[in-house]
Amino acid sequence: MHSTAAPVDRGVEVLLKKRGVSVGMASGQVNIAAVGFAERNLKENPPLVRWRAFPAQHHKLVQAAPGAPPTRLATLVVEDLRVRGATVAFGMARNEFNVCSFVRAIDEGKVRAALPRKHRSKPPNTLRVTVLEGRNLPSSSYVTLSLRRQTRTTATRRAFGEGKTSVYEPHHTFEFKCPDPSAVFVASVVDAFSGSVVGRWLVTSKMMVLNSKNVYGGEPNGPAPNLTTSMTEDGGNISYTVEGPMELRGSKGKLLEGDQAKSLTLRVTYLHVPGAPTQADILRDNPMTALEQLQLNSLETNLRLGHLSLVQRMLDDFPLLLDIRSCQVAEASCYLSELFAGYEGRGETAQHKFGAARMLDALQGGPDDDDGPQSHSDHIYLPILDLKVLPASNTSLVRANTFSRAGRLQVRGRPLARPRL
Repeated sequence: MHSTAAPVDRGVEVLLKKRGVSVGMASGQVNIAAVGFAERNLKENPPLVRWRAFPAQHHKLVQAAPGAPPTRLATLVVEDLRVRGATVAFGMARNEFNVCSFVRAIDEGKVRAALPRKHRSKPPNTLRVTVLEGRNLPSSSYVTLSLRRQTRTTATRRAFGEGKTSVYEPHHTFEFKCPDPSAVFVASVVDAFSGSVVGRWLVTSKMMVLNSKNVYGGEPNGPAPNLTTSMTEDGGNISYTVEGPMELRGSKGKLLEGDQAKSLTLRVTYLHVPGAPTQADILRDNPMTALEQLQLNSLETNLRLGHLSLVQRMLDDFPLLLDIRSCQVAEASCYLSELFAGYEGRGETAQHKFGAARMLDALQGGPDDDDGPQSHSDHIYLPILDLKVLPASNTSLVRANTFSRAGRLQVRGRPLARPRL
């Protein structure tokens, strides 16, 4: 693996020269060694790099300078990448799907590190939400609040005045069990006549602790001006609150702007309630299959991403380019059985409409299985997968062998469009 030079934004070039980093001034190129230095200066010199790690924030940067080329710092070239003996295992442990458990553990660590030391043993576990009012809403609407499988609904209220303001009085407060900081809370405004969602606002629970103003309503380089935040301690328990008008997304996840802009004023508090159920308690009392948990995790991921066109633009404009010339994966195993099993895990098949039972049966070993290293009764085995870029034809060549009870599958020499890396 080595680095190569690539065109660099002129503003970044000047910054690097000023700070004493070697830059090829004549060619307008920068070596990868300077990239780390530039990244350390992104926060103190944000205008020089036109890129943000959040799709909506990056979209605002693009709107502020339409037609401006993206910042390019360098290209990282990987001549040959090899992975051997990889294992992909989808399984359950203590009623929790391992992918969800992994994500939860990461976010719990982030929240714990951000809490004051004396509160780290008692992190927030409950979300308390009050709906106050909405602006530019339909003539009659209500709000649906949801977190995982918990749902609450306000009464229907009419909009009045020039700004079509809906006041949701009395201001009912709703509580949600939220021991998992990776859980996504969603507030949806529904037209009472058509039943359609006209806008929604969401927040990942952990952000209430990490950065409660990192929500729609803020500028790309600063906090949301109309939101107020606070951290309080009551009886030794900590709570984080954000209150104000939350800008709503459309049905496809895109921020509603201009004449279509809508807002919902909320008071959201993430707090620790002694005796509240843990994630293990919730999954024990209301079990979910591995597949159901994976689907819920995917749904929350899509909600967080928002509009896919904004995500694609953010990735296309990433300042550091990656060029992988050759990639090989060998001796990889993929365990899927528990993903299509019932609540008790392996052995109890859930009869899903897409035929999970038949897929499980195909993965089971039988007397006619081949002997040797390619014989695997409980998983899919991939002896080798080669992905090579052919510069002359700008295509990729794939060579793959996979084995399962269903037989041997070989794909050789099939041209594919070169991936955008």
